[in-house]
Amino acid sequence: MSTETALIIGGSPGMGLEIARQLAKTGHHVTLLGSSAATLEAAETELGTLAEARKVDLMNFAAVQALTGELKADSRHFSKLVNAAGVFPPSRLWSMTLSIIIATWA
Repeated sequence: MSTETALIIGGSPGMGLEIARQLAKTGHHVTLLGSSAATLEAAETELGTLAEARKVDLMNFAAVQALTGELKADSRHFSKLVNAAGVFPPSRLWSMTLSIIIATWA
């Protein structure tokens, strides 16, 4: 079994959670980042002691900086980084304003 650690951005639900499941099966410790407390809590419960969930708004630079500081203070070292976070526009591309496009894909 591995004692490696993985940071999974977009760790619940969907592809990020499935990657977390597969890594946990091989003994990896996984830290899941996401925006929904409910889905993160469910993922953390499912994965057990190998998982830690952290709610963070990735569109909020100050929140990301604060989380980075917390992880550094805990002397966290990740051997794997998975970016499974996705965004979906609230409407069809041709009907979106510039501010929605920037908020979705910038």
